[in-house]
Amino acid sequence: MSELSREAQALQAQLTRQFIATLPEKRARFEASWNQVRASQWSLETLAQLRTLAHKLAGSAGSYGLEELGALALSLDVALDSAVSSKEQCLLIERQTMNLIEALVEVEK
Repeated sequence: MSELSREAQALQAQLTRQFIATLPEKRARFEASWNQVRASQWSLETLAQLRTLAHKLAGSAGSYGLEELGALALSLDVALDSAVSSKEQCLLIERQTMNLIEALVEVEK
């Protein structure tokens, strides 16, 4: 596999910076969505919204070299793939959501 040209590397770095600049907004959306999940007592609609956010982030983060962030988002996406049917599953989703939000904060720094 050939290396990227300097121009392509510069463009890739610029796109990564632009993506990272969007992370505070993405974090705010995750926090708001999580608050809606809890306020709605885990309604299917609010869980679907949270899953959509996780799915999108899982798909994009790795493209910008943020593999760990992408993996956390993917884990949450997978956890939200099935119906929430137990307290243990709720706790898992809560833990994964908090881990993802914390990871977003770390990348923002």
